[in-house]
Amino acid sequence: MKNLIKTLVALFLLLSVQGFSQCNVQTSNGSNGSTFKYLNAEMIGSGTGCDMGVSISTNGTNYFFNTNVKYAKKSVKSDGTLVIVLKNNQSLNLKHYSCQVVAGKTKNSDVVMSVYTLAPMDIEKLKKAAIEKIVFTEVGGKDQSIVLSKNFDVATRHLKCLE
Repeated sequence: MKNLIKTLVALFLLLSVQGFSQCNVQTSNGSNGSTFKYLNAEMIGSGTGCDMGVSISTNGTNYFFNTNVKYAKKSVKSDGTLVIVLKNNQSLNLKHYSCQVVAGKTKNSDVVMSVYTLAPMDIEKLKKAAIEKIVFTEVGGKDQSIVLSKNFDVATRHLKCLE
């Protein structure tokens, strides 16, 4: 389990560089022998004092929805369920898997990288509809709501690339 978490942290260090990639699937080999496939996180919008990027990754068996949150001030870890509201009036409630704060090179450039597990039913919903809003809970119980301003179809595109 520790090796899996270490692999995910290493993977998301690579994901913290947020940029657009059409189908530039990358791989990372974990110390436990598992191989992760992922795409770079893409910026989707802003919340109260933070910006969010998202991506999808897989270890071949399981799929994960990843969030990268950069705060303007002090970083706050995420905890609890991630709610994804889709443009077709459906929503997903994703289980929190892990969270790490990765130190940036300059003051206030830390990135909070959280991983949420995707069930097969979640994947099917994400393939059919664009994302409208994401709500996550910070440690301490404060909810952050991110209404997407761009890259509404990021999950759909990333899932197609990873198939």
